[in-house]
Amino acid sequence: MGILNLPKPYYTVFTSNCTRDTSFIYNSNSRNEVFFYVLMFGLWNAGTSIGDNAVDGLICQRSMLEPKGIKGRIVGICRLVSISGRIFALAFVGLLLNSPEYGGTFCFGITFNHASLFFACVMASAIVYAFFFTNEPKSSVSVDSIKGNADNIGKLVVSNYFQRMLLFSICFAVGVRSESPANFKVEKNWAKVEPFVKNLMQVIMLLVELGSLSIYVKYYLHTSWRKILAIQQIAVALLEIPIVVMTTFDIFRNQYFWFIDDLANSVVQAIGFIAINMILVEFANYGTEAFIHAVFWSTYTACSAMLGICYNYAFSLFDIMEDSRYISDTRTDQIMVFLSYAAIYTIRLSVIPAVLLLPKQKAEANIMKEENSQRNPKWYNYAFLLCIVLMYLFSIVVNLLPQFESTRCLMIAGGRGCSS
Repeated sequence: MGILNLPKPYYTVFTSNCTRDTSFIYNSNSRNEVFFYVLMFGLWNAGTSIGDNAVDGLICQRSMLEPKGIKGRIVGICRLVSISGRIFALAFVGLLLNSPEYGGTFCFGITFNHASLFFACVMASAIVYAFFFTNEPKSSVSVDSIKGNADNIGKLVVSNYFQRMLLFSICFAVGVRSESPANFKVEKNWAKVEPFVKNLMQVIMLLVELGSLSIYVKYYLHTSWRKILAIQQIAVALLEIPIVVMTTFDIFRNQYFWFIDDLANSVVQAIGFIAINMILVEFANYGTEAFIHAVFWSTYTACSAMLGICYNYAFSLFDIMEDSRYISDTRTDQIMVFLSYAAIYTIRLSVIPAVLLLPKQKAEANIMKEENSQRNPKWYNYAFLLCIVLMYLFSIVVNLLPQFESTRCLMIAGGRGCSS
């Protein structure tokens, strides 16, 4: 929506902030179309959220009907299919949207509108197929009334095990989505990553992820979820720190070297996400499958949005967002950038004990579900739900602040402070 009224090439409204030294074109009038931008962005988010949660609910319900020995395999298989689609999309965009107009080096390519039209046709074909060419047998599971489902959701919301899951979703967002604001600048100025290489490495990462998930689904369905998630956080830190140190202090800088840790991270993080979805399958009841996924991942997303804002504000003290720091590239500049990474890794590792909020495996999940289904005191439930709602609202507000002239300069909106 930030590229309206522009023939080609297309760039987002924020392009000018990170490419002031280039001649990239962007829609300078997009800032004056705030209402339309917010409306269309809201509709897009609503559509994708409803679709994602409907699919998650359907997968969860099907997985609940699996035999205990292979329970969770459907979750893994669906994830594999999803990754295959992402690989195709990345390869398509990476190869055909890599002309000089889009910052690439290829002498051929298509426009942004052509790519969008292609994927729109794919989606339209899928909708037609789903409506007219599928013959799904009726499920033996009885469908509750709206009131019955509302009662089930009400009981779920005030249950202890569900609230523990939401607390973990916040900690999980802190552990996975915490990232130094300097990361983009280091990638651009010091590692000098090219657009084509970035797309190529993302495709390779998805292929590695595809292979690792296949192995996990076949051999490690019964491995402790706590161990998987804890090892994920530790492995990511151990893999990233040496590469960050060598790149930041100019020991060795290379765009391919920069993505080595991402290749390994794609394995551990993919398995971690699958483990969480398997836990949600165990905790869901009939009629709450989509709801439990929606609330868990919405809380994760809202916390992730807040993290970006908080880190932008906190790391403004390091003064690491100025291009001049990366151009001068002195020892002092390198130390300040590394300190921001060190702070992030400390935060990530500090939330590892949060895995104790989760069950070890399916049997313990069922025990936890039975023992902790009782309600907490009313005041606690109200306070807990109020904090979650306020987090949702805060994440929405801070994402709207950059769209308005009077609030765009605020540090929590990604600005440099209105006083300056």
